[in-house]
Amino acid sequence: MAEMKAVISDFLQALDDHLAGQIQPGDHLDLYQLGGAVLVMHYESLRVTKDFDVVDLPKSPLMQNALAAFGKETRNARELGLYLDAVNPSLPPLPSGYQGRSEEIKGNWKVIRLWRLDPYDLIISKIRVFRTWDQADIRHLLNELEIRGQPLNPVLLRERFESAFLWYTEGDSYRDDAMENLERVMKEM
Repeated sequence: MAEMKAVISDFLQALDDHLAGQIQPGDHLDLYQLGGAVLVMHYESLRVTKDFDVVDLPKSPLMQNALAAFGKETRNARELGLYLDAVNPSLPPLPSGYQGRSEEIKGNWKVIRLWRLDPYDLIISKIRVFRTWDQADIRHLLNELEIRGQPLNPVLLRERFESAFLWYTEGDSYRDDAMENLERVMKEM
């Protein structure tokens, strides 16, 4: 775990250093973190990841620059062992209001503002696809929160689900499959 945390830390510092020389005073890049890296950084996961997933906010020159220099298949990604991956917020999908519930993670960065999604929003981001590692990540997150004395509230989790799938209706296989996955998670809680 310490090794993966170090890889992530080195990656973020290199990204920040790269962007620092290309900004105007006051510019910053908000990175709303998703995926396995958030579990490694903040929830003691031993998981290994090759990408640093962030929510793809409206296209900004800084994000485009960051992806061009640290995205998949770039020299920086090969050298650092991690690449930046911008994820469309409608494809997990994410619950509305996730930005306001996210916690800013302090660091020694000049340009980067790193944000950790609320645990409920993070779980919902993994509900739709529900791959084996997504399921393991959800179980790990539930266990970590339980250890910290913060068990998840099933009513709030369902509210976040409904918020994320607001534009989908019953009978829509995209939503129905995600609902089935949510029900599986609720049984494990």
